[in-house]
Amino acid sequence: MMKILQKRYFCEMLGNFLSRKSGQKCCVYGQNGKPLSSDAVKKFLDRLNNNLKFEEEKIKNDDALSEFQKSRKLITWQANDEYTKLYRIFHFKNVFLLTDFIKEIYHLDYKSNTQQVPNISVSNQEIFKIELYTPALKGLSFRDFQLAVAINSINFDNYKLTPLQNENSTRKEIRSLNIDDEGKKNQLGEGVVTDRTKLKNKYDNIIYEQAKAIKFEAGAEDSGCCGPNGCPCKESQKNNKYI
Repeated sequence: MMKILQKRYFCEMLGNFLSRKSGQKCCVYGQNGKPLSSDAVKKFLDRLNNNLKFEEEKIKNDDALSEFQKSRKLITWQANDEYTKLYRIFHFKNVFLLTDFIKEIYHLDYKSNTQQVPNISVSNQEIFKIELYTPALKGLSFRDFQLAVAINSINFDNYKLTPLQNENSTRKEIRSLNIDDEGKKNQLGEGVVTDRTKLKNKYDNIIYEQAKAIKFEAGAEDSGCCGPNGCPCKESQKNNKYI
């Protein structure tokens, strides 16, 4: 027994565990030190898509959703060309809600004991990507699958996240999203107040006065732009991810 414990200690020091079978690598993922095959990844993705088909009829009959929103509900995880990574892409509208979503992802990862610590990235100030990968295997493990299913259980609408289908055509999809949003605003009618955070409302006037003071000290004229009651530069407000 003492010899076995000593062997286990040295194996763990070297980054491996004792193999139960002779000639087999010891692997904490139970995969003999090898990543899942492309066939296994394809089967997993097919299973996810089949699960969505059960929900498809319910989604199509939901009158509260636009056609664009319905199509977004049918998007799930995708794999890279080598089937060594899983990823999901989202368009985000509010960076503070996005940080809450990221916290929930890592909380799920910890709570489910997968502890994969998924890769996350933000690009173009509006696209968020989650990537699942097991570095030790240089590919995917069953833990990645487990975490992927757990993340799918999150209600993305709570974080104002819109799933995107194709990493190479995000701009086209975002244009469709903007058209869909404009259609909703027209249905609601004029006078709809823009969703702004309480924090921003509270400090709007303060920030404006500070900006005026800085301009005055620098000897610049106040153009009247970016006042507390709204900015004529509508495009800058439209793309603000902090409101």
